Amino acid sequence: GRALTLGQSEGFAKVLSDPESGRLLGAHIIGPRATDLIAEAALAVQNGLTVEQIDLTIHAHPTLPESLMEAALAAQGRAIHIANRKSGSSPPSGGSAATSPRGGEMNNQEKQMAATVKPSSPPPIPDAINPKALKLSKDNRDFLLGMHRHMQLIRRFEERAQEQYTKAKIGGYCHLNIGEEATVVGGVLALKKNDYIFTSYREHGHAIARGIDPKAVMAELFGKETGTSHGRGGSMHMFDSRLRFMGGYGIVGGHLPLAVGGGWAVRYHKQKDVVFCMFGDGATNIGAFHESLNMSKVFHLPVVWFCINNRYGMGTPVEAASAIADIYKKACAYDMESIQIDGMNLREVMLRTSEIVEKTRSDSEPRFVEALCYRFKGHSVVDPDKYRSDEDKEKWRKADPIVAFEHELEQSGLADEEYFKSVRQEVDAQVRDVIQFADESPDPNTDDLYKYGYAGEWDNRPELRSEPL
Repeated sequence: GRALTLGQSEGFAKVLSDPESGRLLGAHIIGPRATDLIAEAALAVQNGLTVEQIDLTIHAHPTLPESLMEAALAAQGRAIHIANRKSGSSPPSGGSAATSPRGGEMNNQEKQMAATVKPSSPPPIPDAINPKALKLSKDNRDFLLGMHRHMQLIRRFEERAQEQYTKAKIGGYCHLNIGEEATVVGGVLALKKNDYIFTSYREHGHAIARGIDPKAVMAELFGKETGTSHGRGGSMHMFDSRLRFMGGYGIVGGHLPLAVGGGWAVRYHKQKDVVFCMFGDGATNIGAFHESLNMSKVFHLPVVWFCINNRYGMGTPVEAASAIADIYKKACAYDMESIQIDGMNLREVMLRTSEIVEKTRSDSEPRFVEALCYRFKGHSVVDPDKYRSDEDKEKWRKADPIVAFEHELEQSGLADEEYFKSVRQEVDAQVRDVIQFADESPDPNTDDLYKYGYAGEWDNRPELRSEPL
């Protein structure tokens, strides 16, 4: 539109992208003001952006830069103002054509990309988590690199989940773990397989760290039958009883009393299991928090309360909502051991959490861990995040837990930038496979709307019915 009003409609914009990752490789721009348009393309190439990320970027209308967005859409077979290459046609050999949908019956980029990487499981955990097991040495290399890869997988999974939300593939609420990977991986991997996990609505990473297939997690986000809860729960309700992952919960702090019940069951059956309850700082200002901690101490229940303090309850900083800014001090009122740890340091999180967990396993006394961290995104994917200053965000970005751990691995000679790059590429491919699986999975059958409802269980049990009032 702008080109026509300027009388300068001769020319074109074309982008070249990698057929495997979708990353922008280059751009051809011919016509008036080409030198103005090339800046965005150069920035995208320099930062390793994908054509999908370019089309998700807001381009003002009507402006000439919209032509670059249209080229990015054409590279995915989704152009609006020009004809897309017919389905099934092949791109030129040696690269991907910017104006072709890359073949197949579907014009969705993820659906056309074949998976090349098998899903990864959590790294094998040493029998005992201690300073020796977490030392940056060659003997621990496989375990340490496995944790690094798991952090990268969760980070990329969440980034792509945000993209899919903007495409309306994911409905409802959606809260991301980006920036909290050290607390997620370090906290969950400190547990034994027989331990129980109760967590909040920001739990995609928790589920993956526990060993739930990322495909099932993404399918649940998409509301598909192959999801962890058969598409009935969505983002806030992941579940896997086999792994004793007892769910994410949408009500702030609503799962804390349930963790008390889980701890009571463990004690009643005289088991050596631990209940691990994960929640945010915002949950510590409600009545259920205090009631749950009090009851766990009074009845000597094996519950580890793990507070992920990302410093903001929605848009309110901790110090503005809590009379005590150091959350761990609240637990001291219930005469339980309570510690505060650096939630941006993977090895510290895992070591200190493991110590607390094993103490609780040994004496069946509840304990409290406050992990200080920072979420890099808003409260949810629709949160514009205007309440935090750019300076504050930049300060914490420099403490990125993944980058910090990579620096430790590199300094100790266990990995280098080439290795990290290969991991990112593998994870990219795996997450594309995950998205394809979710996108192609069947929707729940409408005839099964009430299949998992409690009400239907009583239809054929007249002995359980009471007389009408």
